Amino acid sequence: MHDAFSHQAQEQIAREVGERQHHARDGAVRGLLRVNIEARCGLTFHAQSPGAPGFTLVVDEPPARGGEDQGPPPLMYFLTAVGSCLLTQFVRLSVAWGIDVQVRDMQVRGEWDRAVGGSFKAIRQEIHAHGTASREDVERLAAAAEDFCYIHATLRDAVSMTTVVHLNDSETITRTTEPPARVQR
Repeated sequence: MHDAFSHQAQEQIAREVGERQHHARDGAVRGLLRVNIEARCGLTFHAQSPGAPGFTLVVDEPPARGGEDQGPPPLMYFLTAVGSCLLTQFVRLSVAWGIDVQVRDMQVRGEWDRAVGGSFKAIRQEIHAHGTASREDVERLAAAAEDFCYIHATLRDAVSMTTVVHLNDSETITRTTEPPARVQR
């Protein structure tokens, strides 16, 4: 079912998912992540985390926006983080729960107001997968992945978040969470 994972990896994933479920919302377990960003030249920056010292993210803008095109722009990293966080949890939960669904790819689309002070208004994440999972299992996976993903759980209070899962080339579920009404400034 999950051929990409060794038996040992499957057991590790199931153990970690169980531990997270056990500590759900008790506030006793906190996470901390630090990223150091070094200014290189112009709009080029190198980002590294002490927790992952072997990896450097290069951030830049295209020449049309004053950059040197040495790496993707910040918003590409933002949407990549949004989508890959949800996708990681979707896959981890399918492994932990023994649900037959294998992800092929994902598209993430963000819509934002480009004015000064503008913000993202909507983010749509579409997962394409195959497998024998039932519609109910896919719905349960998507809902839990949204809760397990710290980025999704943070953004859904500020942005319209939509998750679509296509299973075997058929749109199986669509979930949209709207942020609570905001006080106008």
